[in-house]
Amino acid sequence: MQKNQSGLSRRGLLKGIGGLGIAAASPKVFAGSAIYPSAPPVDPPPSPITPQLTSFALGDVDLLDGPFLQARLRCQNYLLS
Repeated sequence: MQKNQSGLSRRGLLKGIGGLGIAAASPKVFAGSAIYPSAPPVDPPPSPITPQLTSFALGDVDLLDGPFLQARLRCQNYLLS
């Protein structure tokens, strides 16, 4: 197995990177210290501006003939095949 000038092989590097991935996925590894707990989230003040947009259900959307409808039908046919 070839090693570079620092003596680290590709296999050793990949093992180290894999270990970091597992450690990052663990919630306790990078948890904050009990000595310095994080501050509670602060609620933003209410906005004096009323929004002019409202949300809507995805079922309320009708796609007209075009690339988005063609892509949706292509995906639908693939998933149902």
